[in-house]
Amino acid sequence: MVKNMAIVSKGVKNILRTEVFDRLNGHFAVYKPADVLPGQVASRVKHALLRDLNELPDPYPESMVKIVPDEARLDHNPNALTALSVPSLAGHPLVKGRKYKSLRLRLLSEGHDLKSSGVMALALQEGVERVDFYKQARLPSQYIIHGRLGFATFSHDIEGTIVEKSTYGHVTQPKIEKVLSGLLRMSQKDIISKPCRFVVELS
Repeated sequence: MVKNMAIVSKGVKNILRTEVFDRLNGHFAVYKPADVLPGQVASRVKHALLRDLNELPDPYPESMVKIVPDEARLDHNPNALTALSVPSLAGHPLVKGRKYKSLRLRLLSEGHDLKSSGVMALALQEGVERVDFYKQARLPSQYIIHGRLGFATFSHDIEGTIVEKSTYGHVTQPKIEKVLSGLLRMSQKDIISKPCRFVVELS
């Protein structure tokens, strides 16, 4: 669950960005499309958060006292001075640049590669401190595998060059489940350390 998660978007322009930044803590899920690395997704999310944070309004600008000649009293006293309160430009973005330049963002979920797609969990700010706790909890994962029977490719994926074709009428759902059961038994040690579930559906 995301604790005090603030949505940084065009709908919260009236919220001060310091308030939004203080609420950006916890864990949240994003969708990872295929052909995009998990690190690239995390980088895009981080860039979008920083961009939107810096577009939110600043707190009320600080003021400074400026001593200027008092024009109303110059005729009577040429040395008359008065104090004016004027905005301070020391914190203006054109002076010191963007206020927020970095966020602590870390991948919470594992198991995704370049070709996979699905839900990916991220930890933000204070949520990063609890990443190891969730990983040690060994939460179960589910993987749905899509394949095409009767073809073998050079790169072992759907985009590779086909190097072999074969009939597959003898392949049935029970046979595939039997093979998967054998693979799961062979990898029992890894499964205990990180439970997972494979779903195979023949259509």
